[in-house]
Amino acid sequence: MFRLFSCLCLFSFLFVRVQGAAAQNSPAAPSAPSAPSAPSAGSEAPDAPASSGAAEVEEPVYPVERQRVTPLSSNAVSALGAARHRARTEKLAQTSRWRRLLFITPGWFSRSKSVVDSDTFFFAPDGRVDPEAELEASLEAMFHAVDDFAAPDVHPQCRFPARFAFFKDTLGLDDAHLPKPHCAKFKTWFANTRGDGASLVFSSYYLNNPSSMFGHTFVRVHRTHAENTTASRGSPLLDWSVSFAAFPTTNNPLLYAVLGLAGGFPGRFSMMPHYVKAQEYNNHESRDLWEYDLAIGQEGVTRMLASLWEIGNEHIDYYYFDDNCAYILLALIEIARVDVDLTSNFYFWVTPSDTVRVVARVPGLVTNVSYRPSNMSRLLERWEALEGEEREFAVLFTKEPEAFPFDWGPLTSEAKARVLDVMLEYIDFEEKLALGKEPDSKWAPIREKVLRERAGTRVISRSLERKPEGERPDLGHSTNRIGVTGGLLGASGTAPSVPFGQLEWRPSLHDLLAPGVGYPPGMELDFWDMVLRYKAKSTKKTKIGAPKNAPAKLTLHKFNLIEIISAQPSTGLLSPWSWRFRLGTEQRESCYGREKSCFLSGMALGAGLTVANHTRSVLAYVLPGVDLGYSDERDMTLFGALSASSGVILRPANQVRVGLRGNTVRRFGVNGAALSDWEARLDTAVSWSTNFETRVGAGYCARAAQKETLEASLSLFRYYE
Repeated sequence: MFRLFSCLCLFSFLFVRVQGAAAQNSPAAPSAPSAPSAPSAGSEAPDAPASSGAAEVEEPVYPVERQRVTPLSSNAVSALGAARHRARTEKLAQTSRWRRLLFITPGWFSRSKSVVDSDTFFFAPDGRVDPEAELEASLEAMFHAVDDFAAPDVHPQCRFPARFAFFKDTLGLDDAHLPKPHCAKFKTWFANTRGDGASLVFSSYYLNNPSSMFGHTFVRVHRTHAENTTASRGSPLLDWSVSFAAFPTTNNPLLYAVLGLAGGFPGRFSMMPHYVKAQEYNNHESRDLWEYDLAIGQEGVTRMLASLWEIGNEHIDYYYFDDNCAYILLALIEIARVDVDLTSNFYFWVTPSDTVRVVARVPGLVTNVSYRPSNMSRLLERWEALEGEEREFAVLFTKEPEAFPFDWGPLTSEAKARVLDVMLEYIDFEEKLALGKEPDSKWAPIREKVLRERAGTRVISRSLERKPEGERPDLGHSTNRIGVTGGLLGASGTAPSVPFGQLEWRPSLHDLLAPGVGYPPGMELDFWDMVLRYKAKSTKKTKIGAPKNAPAKLTLHKFNLIEIISAQPSTGLLSPWSWRFRLGTEQRESCYGREKSCFLSGMALGAGLTVANHTRSVLAYVLPGVDLGYSDERDMTLFGALSASSGVILRPANQVRVGLRGNTVRRFGVNGAALSDWEARLDTAVSWSTNFETRVGAGYCARAAQKETLEASLSLFRYYE
């Protein structure tokens, strides 16, 4: 067990270094121009002097610091007392609407508490865990005199408009007994950001950035204008995007991942024009956007925006797996739609695709689903519309864009137009323009030439029509997976076989043989994949490392902290690199000829190419690479290796997948030993529904010292959230 623990510590360290190094080049929160946002609670008021008035009474520390304490009038005292009594009688502090305004989410092993970590978000000292104390303290603050504060805009009614609206709606507060701050800043901000609808937006998986490999979600607020409430209907890019993301406080690769996993970064909301997010994801990162219009009317959007103003610059400790962009946005949607329950579906972790599925399952909550293709998707759609000779011109342009002769030969005007449209999309794809990025000087004169040629054809471009329903994230299987497997272990020329059973659990996300609907083809992202194996008692000595009368045993057969395969096929126009990465441990039945089991732990990475047919129902990849690791086998305590991974995935139907995989490795130990392994496996997966799957497989592996092992298995998998 000590050796196993040492291996796991090594995994964690290596994983942190790899994640951090990638994240250093691709920060979790890309820079973007600022947009109207809520002011910090204390930003408007200087340090408060010693209180006058009831000097003997110790005043609580409020989110908005009072400059003085003005005693309430008798009418205000009476109104406050009546409101408190009604709130207690009706148990308003326990209502979901109040708890949601405080961002209190359900707990499992402890009492529920707010996910907000800023003390300035609460009036009561224990307001984070005591919604009743926070309600009474917040209610009292609404009665404070305007002159008690440095400026009217920081009065609690202005700083916490969502709470004030809640008190007005539920307690029927009389304006005659309340102060009347002007709240100019909030009114100006709200007039500029108000909307009459909202959409949940999912940005597709992006394996090249550790902070985005699980996808990303944000909310688009359908902006309205005072002079025309439907002004933005034809221009959604002018709407507002509301996002929650981590703001890293270090560039150290090691600390980046550690703090991200442990909640060491502050998470904050940001608001910016929607075209900024579209450029960032569609253009810069080549990620498709799926938008889910929500049944949230103007009243719900008003509640959402008022709450967003309250939380403004407050922070929520950001955790990659639970208090992340996906979970916090669900809490914001719950504020807008008080009749839905979304966050209670999750206790331990949540991914962006989980939130999309949960939202889509609520009857009537999603009114429409739209698709916005990335620059790469637009390019490939136009490329697929080309025919033989047209494709030759397009490929020639990608090879020598500066020297392209623009000599079209026998092509018609329509064919020329199609090729030129591909050229323009290719320039956009190569430049990856996003807000703040200057056009590449190389492409500017080329674009001008192509545009002149395109205008000369006088042909209208064909509309883009592709909407890959098979990749809609809400239609995909759930993230978590649990499975049971039974099978037989044997060896060439020996008998009898040894039965085994195993239990597998994987929190996320998807492998190449999983149901393909809802996920892009050629993507595998397994995180924390753990397999416990029980091997029955052996009665005869076999060649699989089990001596005669070996007792039954339960072992950790495999634990992969992370395994990624990005198999992106060549299209004829683009030839992206495919790559793989794995960090984990496995138990071997024999250690290079010795009749004992051992753990083999380490990291493997490689890169290569992938080919596929037009529909990607057939996909094949070859990924050579290197391994580094540790073993408790004395010849391979520390080793380096040359390795290669290959596979063919067939998808004759959405419900059926067939996969053939092979791996070979040549390990070199520090003491000069050199040993080889290779293995091959054939699996067939059948989906009976979105979240139920059966797999039948057989494998053969040849270890060093001729320890050939055969394995046959039957697995049942259940995906869940």
